[in-house]
Amino acid sequence: MAPLLDSNLKLTERASKIFNEWFTLYSNEDDKMSPETCSLFIKGCTGEHPPVTDDRIVNMFKAYDKNNDGFIEREDFITFYETACRGKAETVRENLRHHNIRSDLKKLSEVKEEEDFEAKDMPRFKISKNTEYFNLLMSLLDHPKSLVAEEAWNLIQMLATNPEIYTKVL
Repeated sequence: MAPLLDSNLKLTERASKIFNEWFTLYSNEDDKMSPETCSLFIKGCTGEHPPVTDDRIVNMFKAYDKNNDGFIEREDFITFYETACRGKAETVRENLRHHNIRSDLKKLSEVKEEEDFEAKDMPRFKISKNTEYFNLLMSLLDHPKSLVAEEAWNLIQMLATNPEIYTKVL
């Protein structure tokens, strides 16, 4: 997990870059965040679209609108996140996840999956081809707790066809 703060309790370069990008994304044409754009920002972080009268917005503007002009400026927004990283790091991490940023502070869109493996090397193929594993998984369908059986069934549906069963069906 990449740190959000450095040893001086200031945002790391990568964290600062992300929060600056967010500010640019959610600020208006004057490079300021209004209560309306702050509402959109909260929607991006939580999925809910609060009204501008929501306590989170009102309290954020009370605390971080330093010149009381009804707008939060970039520096204030960065200060907001720096403070949040000190006291509510898990909430900040959750905000990052909602914006598709991994714990190593890389955007999912920046990460290229390594695809130098064959399908037969994937776990779903290995489980289905190994009769012992497959039978063990099938036995979970009779588990007394329905959630276990349900999850086992969900996994079985993703597996390749077991070769032994396949030959019996034909």
